[in-house]
Amino acid sequence: MIAYSGEITIRRPVGDVFDFVALHCYDNHPHWEPEVLEIRRLTDGPVRVGSRAVMVRRDFGKVTQTEYEVTELEANRRIAFRHDNPQMDFTLTFDFRPDPAGTRFAVDVVAQPHGWLRVMTPPMRRTMSRTGRRILGNIQRLVEDTVGVQAALGRAGNVETLARR
Repeated sequence: MIAYSGEITIRRPVGDVFDFVALHCYDNHPHWEPEVLEIRRLTDGPVRVGSRAVMVRRDFGKVTQTEYEVTELEANRRIAFRHDNPQMDFTLTFDFRPDPAGTRFAVDVVAQPHGWLRVMTPPMRRTMSRTGRRILGNIQRLVEDTVGVQAALGRAGNVETLARR
């Protein structure tokens, strides 16, 4: 098993961070994790428990597709995802807590490689830790910059909304 936990403070209110990360996850995820090329929704409507999507990503030059599902969604508190894959099962949880400086944002990742990938567990642990810190930094920068500008403009939403301006 491979696990990573990280936490940062984002200088925006919890509602803004939750909106950007959880409610607009399909639109915004490729912006904070460049390995994610696209996300295709399989479930219509707003993000909710049971929502499904396909993530297309490029890792080490190889493009893969993985279905995943929202397993928890508690407004302004938590969203969790599960990827069940023949190569590796993966769970991802984002927690949001009010903080005097804005939002205390935490991520927990657990991956369980299967088959031949199990031999890659030690290097994957090192990579996951480095990648996790990079992604947290990307989310912090995007939320503070993009959401801050959108709030100033009186609009909520996602990175694409801002990019069209």
